[in-house]
Amino acid sequence: MYLSKLILNPMDRMVWRDRGDCCQMHRTIMRAFPEKQGGESPRAAYDVLYRLEIHEKKGVVILYVQSAIEPDWSHLISTGYLKKCDRMDNPAVKEIARPLGEITEGMILRFRLLANPTKKIVTATKEEREVGIKKNGKRVALLRMEEQVDWLRRKAEISGFQLLDVSTGNGVPDVTTSGIITEAGYKQADKEKNKEKYDRLFFRGVVFDGRLCVKDKDRFLHTVRKGIGSGKAYGFGLLSLAPA
Repeated sequence: MYLSKLILNPMDRMVWRDRGDCCQMHRTIMRAFPEKQGGESPRAAYDVLYRLEIHEKKGVVILYVQSAIEPDWSHLISTGYLKKCDRMDNPAVKEIARPLGEITEGMILRFRLLANPTKKIVTATKEEREVGIKKNGKRVALLRMEEQVDWLRRKAEISGFQLLDVSTGNGVPDVTTSGIITEAGYKQADKEKNKEKYDRLFFRGVVFDGRLCVKDKDRFLHTVRKGIGSGKAYGFGLLSLAPA
């Protein structure tokens, strides 16, 4: 697995475009990876996850990209998309399979996660349910902090880790949330039937920072590789880790 850190040029026109359209950002990132045959999604096949961090006061825009194969960022290096950095590599790409492999059960880690906490609500009418008609429920965002943390706690239980408490036994998770982050974009509805039609996508996300304890190493590493929650193609789900 590989982790890329790209410091973007905040004055570049294409950076502004991608910041305002998560679908365009997805396309820019996926040009660093080869196409897949047979209609398989390259993003899913190569486990591509990313997170965009914007530090307004410092004027810094950082893009983190995690992937199962090494990306080729040559299409960005000569375009002005990346900021010129004299003291560090930009982009910087490192192989992370070894440090991930050193994770053990019981290990405590700090984490950051930009996620899209949602729940599904029933959209079928009572009459439709009575005759067995099922509909895919409407996905709605969870906006209250308590709901968001509960959502993450449930994800942790099935993902091989546990959120740690602020102090032993008080039951309050050592997790902070940073506001509501909105992402929007336009996705082509059907490339074959109507090339001119686009669907508008809209996401509400939240940044979680906190501590976790690894309970099941295999399930945890699978979660790190595949991401958490929905909207993974559009900047959500990347679980970043650091020593506690």
